[in-house]
Amino acid sequence: MDSPAEPRREAPQPRITYNAFLSYSHSTDEKLAAVLQRALHRFAKRPFRLRAVRVFRDTASLGANPALWPAIEQALAASEYLILMPSPQAAASAWVGKEIDYWRRNKPARNMLIALTGGEIDWDERVHDFDWTRTTALPIGLSKFFEAEPLWVDLRWAHESGEISVAHPRFRDCVADLASPLHARAKDELVGEDVQQAQRLRRLTPATIVLLASLAVALGWMSFEAERRRQVAALERDRALTSQSRYLADAALRQIADGNSEVGALLALEALPKAKRERPYVAEAEAALYTALGVLGPRKTVDVAEHSLYVNSAGFSPDGKRFVTVASEQTARIWDAQTGRQITTLNGHKRPVWFAAYLPDGSRIVTVSADGTARLWNALTGEQARVLRGHRGPVLHAAISSDGRLLATASADSTAKVWHIDSGTEVATLRGHTQALCCIQISPDGSRVATASVDGTARLWNARSGKMLAIFKGTPQAESAVAGRAVVIRFSPDGKLVATEHEDHAVRLWHASDGSPAAVLKDGSGKIDDGAFSNDSNFFALASSDDNVRLRLLRWRADTLEAVSGERVLRQKRKTRGPTDVNAVTFSPGNNFVATAGEDFLQIWDPVTGEELAALMTLVK
Repeated sequence: MDSPAEPRREAPQPRITYNAFLSYSHSTDEKLAAVLQRALHRFAKRPFRLRAVRVFRDTASLGANPALWPAIEQALAASEYLILMPSPQAAASAWVGKEIDYWRRNKPARNMLIALTGGEIDWDERVHDFDWTRTTALPIGLSKFFEAEPLWVDLRWAHESGEISVAHPRFRDCVADLASPLHARAKDELVGEDVQQAQRLRRLTPATIVLLASLAVALGWMSFEAERRRQVAALERDRALTSQSRYLADAALRQIADGNSEVGALLALEALPKAKRERPYVAEAEAALYTALGVLGPRKTVDVAEHSLYVNSAGFSPDGKRFVTVASEQTARIWDAQTGRQITTLNGHKRPVWFAAYLPDGSRIVTVSADGTARLWNALTGEQARVLRGHRGPVLHAAISSDGRLLATASADSTAKVWHIDSGTEVATLRGHTQALCCIQISPDGSRVATASVDGTARLWNARSGKMLAIFKGTPQAESAVAGRAVVIRFSPDGKLVATEHEDHAVRLWHASDGSPAAVLKDGSGKIDDGAFSNDSNFFALASSDDNVRLRLLRWRADTLEAVSGERVLRQKRKTRGPTDVNAVTFSPGNNFVATAGEDFLQIWDPVTGEELAALMTLVK
């Protein structure tokens, strides 16, 4: 017979971080141990506290650890009580045996609590020990550990009751028996505390919900009101600036009429939007500027040589002082518009650059290249500011939103992407085309993107979500377009319509909101080479292979578009050597003029009378 246990030697103990340690058989009591742990955590828990007591359970408290027993040993040392869940399986468990052996060597017997889950426990008062002939739930390692019969909780019924929860009355009573020593409080006092906390929680919950809902409503209203006031202030500011711009434009025209064209040009420039200054665009101001420049006449002829390479793209800065060009090389070049002197070269692309354009505020330049990237450059210094990567093939075309916030890129990898220019983050990827994309446009309000591909289709997309809204089939110019050059796919300036050319020699107009059909503009005399909306969106010009340009009036009746059958034809009167096809057409900002261009000519027309006002011809092919 083993000798009685010697009194435990007092030694420095580690800091207690757990109120109790659960020792149990994983094969039979893992689920019950988890419920018991949660119940002890919640019993008599005060509001706004994570738990009432902290109970260690190996699978819930330990992460993956190759040194499992040292971690268990540390948890035992840091626990005030051991809650043993004995059963025949636990008695046979080596891990339970090791945990009991550690507790017996280092902790007092009075700090071991027993919650019987299976088998039998029988105490023999004569020998002050368990009757090991009848006790089947406890490991033999507990022999002679207790000086008197320990108080234990019977949970054997829990295995036969199905699902056990904290709300079960009998289970809650057992939890109270075990929680009492952990809290160092009498059981009845602890049960009363638990009831009080439950009642307090029931009273606080509706009040908390009402308070949070009220705060949410108040914050929502404040946010809505702040946004409304911001919008009202912005609207009033825009109205004031618009009125001011129109006044300046009118003053500019009066100065031009008085012979002060330079002053008129300066007044017109003042009326136009500028970088770092929010001013609404007014067409009258731009028209006044062009009028002043026309009166002043050209000051200098600029000869730009790109090493005899084909120029793919060119664009002026918003202030007209510089322009950028790209040719079939790996760079873009910035030029002085007054002197024709090259200012700087944008170096960085690894393959030919196809497209370049200034941002609306003139601060940066966007380029796209066959190396699969789009790049942002400092327009003043020529330094590279950002590289946008994501396409798996050459990037052939790009478009910039009117507010300068979004960039759309079209690639030979059959996708388009929308980017946030300031952050360089990708907003959406537009997937659906089956072959390379050659053209991309953004609607004036930045909400829609139109793309054209060599697969013979044009498509309409939501710019933010990337959702495809419509497919426009049979666009032959998309099949023959080259990189960096837009085909006939245009948004109207008011953003209501998108125009596409089709293989039946017609231009179809679609509602930009959802891609539904709006009107069909038939030419009937051959292939359509280009098309353009007037700046007020009331006219559409068709340039066709019979050398003429036809103007169609677009009239709205409620939400229905009507293309008036009557049309004005701008007939070319002069013939040149070689082809005379009209390849491009555009309106002046005030819709006072229409410009048409071919391979070797440029003509200016009066759209009202159809009279040719000016013509520039060359015999150079």
